[in-house]
Amino acid sequence: AWGIFQLEPAPYLVERSTVWLGKVERGSMVIEVRGPGILVPKQSRWVAAPTSGRVEQVFTLPGTHVSEDSILMLLGNPELECEALDAELRLQQAVAELEDLEVELLRRSLEDESLAATTEADYLQRMLQADLNSALAREGLISELSHRLSRLGAEEAEKRHQIEQKRLRITSESVVAKVRAKESEIARLKGLHELRLRQVEMLKVRAGITGVLQHTPVEVGQQVQAGWILGKVSVPGELKAELKIPETQAKDLVPGLPAAIDTRNGIIAGQVVRVDPAAQQGTVQVDVSLDG
Repeated sequence: AWGIFQLEPAPYLVERSTVWLGKVERGSMVIEVRGPGILVPKQSRWVAAPTSGRVEQVFTLPGTHVSEDSILMLLGNPELECEALDAELRLQQAVAELEDLEVELLRRSLEDESLAATTEADYLQRMLQADLNSALAREGLISELSHRLSRLGAEEAEKRHQIEQKRLRITSESVVAKVRAKESEIARLKGLHELRLRQVEMLKVRAGITGVLQHTPVEVGQQVQAGWILGKVSVPGELKAELKIPETQAKDLVPGLPAAIDTRNGIIAGQVVRVDPAAQQGTVQVDVSLDG
């Protein structure tokens, strides 16, 4: 019993085929995450309908290189064109009314100035007559009553002269206010007219950027509403990869991690630039920018 007690414990026996033998080492552990994806342009622009209308003509087909000012299609909107014409006519009418108002106000101003000049001349004449009568009264050549009547007439003429001068100033200020009000209305109508012209010009749907037209999901004669997608223009020179990573494997992905894109025609190095925070159908979209 003592001898058995002194024996070392026997090791646990396993079959050789069930174990892997290796040397313990310290280093980095690389976790690879894989997922399918597609290469898409970095810069794209959805071309939307600026207003409702009917597709009259399509000038550019998918696959065509376009510039920023290239016209993709032409929309028709008779109601908008009528509004632009109505805005132009109302602007012309307002301009004509301003010219007529200026002529009328000028006529009234001349009449007021003429009346003011008449009252001023009458005032000066009565003042001279009052001064003359005062001198004659001192010499005893006229009665004191005639002297006082001439003085009262001069004072009355002076008051009328002052009133006409005030009315002339008020009329001048009124003329300026009326002209400014009409000019303000013309500025408003001019802005409305320019807006309608821009809206009519926007019926010529333009690309907006230089690139390649990807597709146009509308046909000639189709009625579209404002905001409907009329096409997509992409810049083909720069691409990025959009990968679909399983949600269970995407929890460790962060922007800045290196990536390798297998294009079936070679491996392209890249870097993670965005990880979608929401999963769709069990996968998370990860955007990878390509080096070179």
